Amino acid sequence: MPVTFWYSRIVFSVLEFWNNLGYEIAGDQYIAGSGFARDDLGFRNFVADGVVFRPGHCPAKNSTVHDPADLCAVVQAVHGESQVGEAIDKLRVYAMLGIPTYWIVRGDQDSDDLDGFISMYELVGTDYKLTGSRRVSQLPQPEQLSIERVAAAVERLGRPRV
Repeated sequence: MPVTFWYSRIVFSVLEFWNNLGYEIAGDQYIAGSGFARDDLGFRNFVADGVVFRPGHCPAKNSTVHDPADLCAVVQAVHGESQVGEAIDKLRVYAMLGIPTYWIVRGDQDSDDLDGFISMYELVGTDYKLTGSRRVSQLPQPEQLSIERVAAAVERLGRPRV
């Protein structure tokens, strides 16, 4: 099913940020085990709007379902109340699956603004903790990434592909 221009642009922008740090990325991917984790029969895995793969992991060319152990971040874009509820449900499930980072990007449905507001969650123990927030337009561009910032990301998430 086609998605809105805002959705496509926002997900692409956030994934491009991660890609600029050296991580493999993909949009609209299934998270393996998420159907079981939500007390389901396992047939309906969640679709993540965007995924960021762990350093050194390059998924198979035709893959669409990914083991949570291969992911270091998941991105979810929302702009309606029902989507916000779904993103919160996914927060619980992704924490159970051990995905280290979860970003929820909210857009204003009634605005012409193409930006979005990111709530950044990090897994601490078995629960996500809100560790930061910013607008998508405030994510550093490649030329703004200092050695220190990249080193901090590598320290936190592991070494990206070379």
